[in-house]
Amino acid sequence: MLKFVDILQDLLDDNNLTLRKLSGEIDVPFQVLYAYKQKDFYPNIETAVKIADFFHCSLDYLFGLNDKKGNKKFNPLNLSVFYPRYIKLLKDSKTSHYHLYKTIGLNNSSITKWKNGSTPKTESLIKIAEYFGVSIDYLVGRCD
Repeated sequence: MLKFVDILQDLLDDNNLTLRKLSGEIDVPFQVLYAYKQKDFYPNIETAVKIADFFHCSLDYLFGLNDKKGNKKFNPLNLSVFYPRYIKLLKDSKTSHYHLYKTIGLNNSSITKWKNGSTPKTESLIKIAEYFGVSIDYLVGRCD
């Protein structure tokens, strides 16, 4: 969590922006952004994408999984690809749901919810990306 807060602050500083100005630019309430900055919780994936798109960076950079900001153009968020990609990663690595949720601390009921179209929490996406060595952007369809 600390990485996200520090990176967000660096991005704001580098672009001579305030949190209030960013709020208006990405149409996210100031209070919500302020709560993220106070380390209360991670943004949901939709808000994280708005922040990453605004600063032209990857979600991996935003959450401290990669130290290269990059300026690649990303596809729009496409959460419908998450579950199929997740299943493919499991199969390719010969890993079970059970092993994964025990290893990285996921909630077993979350997997059922994802199968039924629920959006994974940002914390889960970060853990899954780290475990499989893929980008968060890949998991949510922003890149192939």
